[in-house]
Amino acid sequence: NLGNNMLKHIVEKKPIYRLLLATCSYSRAVQQSRVQAKPSARTLTTKNSASQRSEDPREHERAAQLPSLPCWKCERVIDLSGGEAKFLCPCAEKVILPPTTSNYFYVMNCPVSFEVDLDHLRTTYKSLQWILHPDKFANSSEKEKRFSEEQSSLVNKAYSTLIKPHSRGLYLLGLHGEQIDEKDNTAGDPTFLEEVMEANEELSRAPPPPPSRLRDMQELNNKKLKNCVSELARFFKNGDISNAKEALARMKYFLNIEKDLVEMLDVP
Repeated sequence: NLGNNMLKHIVEKKPIYRLLLATCSYSRAVQQSRVQAKPSARTLTTKNSASQRSEDPREHERAAQLPSLPCWKCERVIDLSGGEAKFLCPCAEKVILPPTTSNYFYVMNCPVSFEVDLDHLRTTYKSLQWILHPDKFANSSEKEKRFSEEQSSLVNKAYSTLIKPHSRGLYLLGLHGEQIDEKDNTAGDPTFLEEVMEANEELSRAPPPPPSRLRDMQELNNKKLKNCVSELARFFKNGDISNAKEALARMKYFLNIEKDLVEMLDVP
């Protein structure tokens, strides 16, 4: 407590220290971003690419690098040159296949774009889990059980990553061979950092702001988040990866503020 009081005193007396403290907060936010959404593919791929990289190269070693795959049961050759995900062999027995791609967009049958159809994403997720869920293969062979677990896990990862704008942006950034590094000064604008610092200071006061003020802050913060989403859609569409990185770094700040606001408003 003594250390916190001393730090608060210094910050209040010296504006420059407020900026330095905000910069430190930025570094932590960037580090969190790197941990939360490390993409499973490090290079940008297209529908015509047969080479996909995953978080663990062993995860899809049987099929992800192949232009075609023979069904393990009927030996029918399945074309994988288009890059899209295949889940079942089209033979009469409809046997489950091992994962054929590690690209989350292909898994969810979405274009490789920041702008995705969320309704399509939800519908695809439910449909795939209905087909692939391990419970449906409880009485199947060990091979089918294993493939079901791998496919279902991949679909879960793809959906949870693509459904949220921030994690989707970080994943797409990774497909372009980029990531937010704590050494990057992507959100180092003094005005922005001062704005974030003031919001954090207000939320940390004792007593805390009244619910009416918290709701006003939440409304303003939501507008800033929506603005970040609009910027990211434009930047990725134009191939402006540098500005996309900046927008993602700023967005992480606003998400942290949103989390604090939700927690404080939920307190009775």
